[in-house]
Amino acid sequence: MEATADFAPLLEVLHQEGALREVTELTAAYTLTDFGDAVPQQVAAGAQDTEKLLTELTAMKPGACASRDTGLGSHGLVRPVDCDRDHDLRVFGRVRVDTTSRKEPRVDFAESEAEKKREARFAAAPVAWTARAKPRNTFLTIGSSQTGYSPGSDHRAYGDFTCAVSATGY
Repeated sequence: MEATADFAPLLEVLHQEGALREVTELTAAYTLTDFGDAVPQQVAAGAQDTEKLLTELTAMKPGACASRDTGLGSHGLVRPVDCDRDHDLRVFGRVRVDTTSRKEPRVDFAESEAEKKREARFAAAPVAWTARAKPRNTFLTIGSSQTGYSPGSDHRAYGDFTCAVSATGY
C-alpha cells in the first residue's frame, strides 16, 4: 500500500515566513509493507509498564509524595514515590468547592472560593509536608472547576483540587 502527499501549500506559507526559501518542492511518500502481519511486541530489558507506575496528581491523598520525573513534563501525571525517597512533590490537601450564589459569578468564581480553603489547608498541614516548598510558603494546585450561570436563578460553582508543594519550584 502506498500514499503520497503534496505539501506545496505548507511550503508556500513557510516561504512567506522566510523559511526554507531554497526548497522548491515538498512532498512525502509512504509505503506500508507486510500489511496485515502482526509485529511481535518487544520490550526493552528493565522496562516497566507506565500505566502501573504513573498516576494523576489529583488521585493522590494528602501526605503522599511524587516525582515529576516521568519524561512527560507534566504536573498532572506523576510517579508516586515513598516520601523517604527523593521526591519533588508532596500533596498536603484536597479541596472541594460546591457553592451557589444569587450574584452573577465571575469566570474564576470556583477558583477564588477554593483559594481560601487551599490557604487554610496549607496553614494546617504538618511542617514536614510543606517545609521543602520552593519558593518558600508556596504551593501548586491541580484540578478542575465549572461555573454554571442561569439568569434569574442561583448560580453554582463547583470543583475539585489537589494541593501540593514543589521542592523544585513550579
